[in-house]
Amino acid sequence: MIKVYIRFGEFSKNATISVFEAIIEDKIVRIILPTTSYHACQNMAKYVELPAFIVDGAINGKDKNGETLMNNVKIKIPLTFNKDIENYVSDISIPKPREKQKNMKIPKWRQNKFG
Repeated sequence: MIKVYIRFGEFSKNATISVFEAIIEDKIVRIILPTTSYHACQNMAKYVELPAFIVDGAINGKDKNGETLMNNVKIKIPLTFNKDIENYVSDISIPKPREKQKNMKIPKWRQNKFG
C-alpha cells in the first residue's frame, strides 16, 4: 500500500492545484475523499471521465472542500481507467519506500574506525 496524490484533468504546472490523496494497492487506485459532503461527491463524479495522473509537488494546505493544495506540480505517472473494475489503475509498479533498519549490528572494524 503506497500513499500518492492524484490530479484529474489538465493543469498549469506553475499554478496551485487541488489534488486527492489516494492509496495504491495491487495497482488499483483507492481515492481518499476529504469529506463525504454532497459537494465533494458531486465534484468527484465530474472528475471520473477526465485523465488522471499521479503527481508530486509541494503541499500548500487544503481548500474549502478539504482537497489538498499543491504547488510546483510534476506528473509522475499517468493512470488508466479500467472499465472491468470501474476504477483507475497504475500500469507501472510503484516501488515501496525503503524501511529504516532498526537494531542493525555494526561490525567491530567499522565501529572502531568511525566511533
